[in-house]
Parts: sequence; C-alpha cells; structure tokens
Amino acid sequence: MTHRVGKPGPSAALAAFAVLAATAPSQAQIAASLDGTYAGVSAHTVNDGGRGGCPADMKPDFVPRPLTISQGRIQGQWGTSDVSGPVQGTVAPDGSVIWRTNFHGFSGRLVNGTLTGRVTWRNGCNWDPVVWRKQ
Repeated sequence: MTHRVGKPGPSAALAAFAVLAATAPSQAQIAASLDGTYAGVSAHTVNDGGRGGCPADMKPDFVPRPLTISQGRIQGQWGTSDVSGPVQGTVAPDGSVIWRTNFHGFSGRLVNGTLTGRVTWRNGCNWDPVVWRKQ
C-alpha cells in the first residue's frame, strides 16, 4: 500500500491562520501599550535656517514639554512656550509617529518607551534628535 504526501488542504491552512491570529496582539492591544505620558528629554538644534530663525526660547538645546499618547493619537505642546502651538498627530501600531501644524512637523519612532525623531519648523529651523521617554 502506498501513501501519497501532497500539499496541505484548505483546512490545514485555515487552522494555521487561526493559530497565528489567536496569538498575535490586536491593533487595539498594541495601541494601548503605547498610551501614556512622555516626558521631554532633549532637543538638539541642527540648523537654524541660516537666518537665526529658531525661536529664542528653543535654542540651541532645550527640554521639550511632555506629550500624551492615547488610542493612537498624540497631543501636547511643542517647545517651551504656548507660542509654539499645540501638537496633534497620530501614532501607528508599529510606533511611527507624525504630526503637522501650521508652524512645524514631526516624524519619528516610538521604541521601548522612547520617542525619537525630527522636528522641522516652517522657517527652516530643525531639531534632530528630539527625545521623549515614557513615564
């Protein structure tokens, strides 16, 4: 008697997918693990736009204000005064973070409780790296 070994059938593929789906964290679980308050650590000015364009209270190095992440949204204040404007942006489940305002933008990544990225001001001033840590 001969046994044939062939490709697994559709039921085997569905069973494997069900096991992976059951063990993988959901998007909501991932987002919730990123939620919290992030304290500013440092912001290093790398370029003032060639015309001294960085706000006086934010150069050459300063500690940024805290940010809050909740349900995939980030908010807070950039800079050291309310003049810099509010921050509102998004946090993806993979830890990618972006925000855009009328004055500046941020792109960065959240890894192991540390948010690191770059802020670009509309007048050419840039801070890189900018760092926050989860409290």
